[in-house]
Amino acid sequence: MSTTFARRMFLIDGISRFEEARDFVREALQGSPFADRDRRMISLAIDEAMATFVEYARSTGRPSGKVELSVDLNDTRLRVELSDSQNDFYLGEMTPDEMLDVQAAHASHRLGLWLILHLMDEVTYVYRRGLQNALVLTRFTP
Repeated sequence: MSTTFARRMFLIDGISRFEEARDFVREALQGSPFADRDRRMISLAIDEAMATFVEYARSTGRPSGKVELSVDLNDTRLRVELSDSQNDFYLGEMTPDEMLDVQAAHASHRLGLWLILHLMDEVTYVYRRGLQNALVLTRFTP
């Protein structure tokens, strides 16, 4: 049986559509070949990634703008992309001291980051100066 789900949605102003985004992810995972427990855990990892995107935007004092959530599921893998064209957060330009400051300010997300890294097979962060931040989470199907 072939499984295909490819949709996207926008989280305008971050928090206002968060519950809708959670439902969107759950719906995408509903017909997936993942076990029920894995579906719940993957959903939780994606939720944490969305929350981090929104919270970072709020902590910088910038409006979160438009965050795009894209879910693509097929027989071989689940691919989730979060992209935000509003914020300019580039790790490559930070000094070691600035990196430590960011880590300290966001220490509460360490468990969420562990969860994301533990549950997903691939995690990729891409920054395109002046265009967007993109976080891509991939989990291969069993």
